Amino acid sequence: MTAKPKLYYFGLQARAEPIRLALAAAGVEFEFEAAQKEKSKQDLDHYKFGQVPRYIDEEVDLCQTNAIVRHVGRKHGLWGKTEAQHSAVEEVMEGVNDLHNTGLTSFFGATSQEDFDAIKEKFWKEHLEPGTETAPESRGAHAAYLSRILAANKTGYFVGDELTIADLFMANTLKLLMDVYKERIADTWPDLVKHHDLVMGQEKVAAYLQSPQRLGPLTIKYA
Repeated sequence: MTAKPKLYYFGLQARAEPIRLALAAAGVEFEFEAAQKEKSKQDLDHYKFGQVPRYIDEEVDLCQTNAIVRHVGRKHGLWGKTEAQHSAVEEVMEGVNDLHNTGLTSFFGATSQEDFDAIKEKFWKEHLEPGTETAPESRGAHAAYLSRILAANKTGYFVGDELTIADLFMANTLKLLMDVYKERIADTWPDLVKHHDLVMGQEKVAAYLQSPQRLGPLTIKYA
C-alpha cells in the first residue's frame, strides 16, 4: 500500500493552506506533522530553504508553497486540460500571489491600531479600489485585473470550465482580504466573492473546511 503524502508545517493555515485546499479538492488523504522551526533551519538536507512547508509523496520531497501546489495540481488534474490552460493557470496564480504577498507584508507589518488602519486604507486605494489598477502604485497587484480575467472566461472559473489550483489560490487570498475588510469586499467585488463561494462550496473542499484537519488562521493583530 502506498503511504499517504505528508505535509509538514506549523499548526495553523498560513502558507500551507493552499496546499491543504488543493489536496482536499483532489480527494487526496494526507498526514500532517507539526514542524519545528529550529529543525527546519538546521536540517537543510530536508528543508532546502530553511523553512516550511515541506511536502512528501511517492514522487517528490518538496519545499516552497507554490511548487507544492503546482505539483499537486499537475498530478491530480487541477491545472487545466491543455498546454494553453496550464500556462493560464500559472499566470493567474502569479497574479494572485502578487496580491497575496503584498497584503501579507502590509497587514502584518503594522505596529499599532493606528498604523494598521493607515496601512489598510493605503492598500485598499492601491490594490483594491476600482479605477486605481493602472496607477503605478498598484505594481501589477490589483483585484481589478483578476476580476477582468474571471469575467472574460465566462464559466465561473478562472481557466477552463473546471476547478483548478488558480481558483483555490484566489479563494484563499480573498478569504484573507474578507477577514480584513469585511463587507467592503463583498460590496466592491461581488464577482470575486461569488467565485470564492463557488470554490469553497465544492463538496470535497467544503468537507475539508468543516473537518479537524483545518487549523486556525494566522491572526492579523489589529484587524
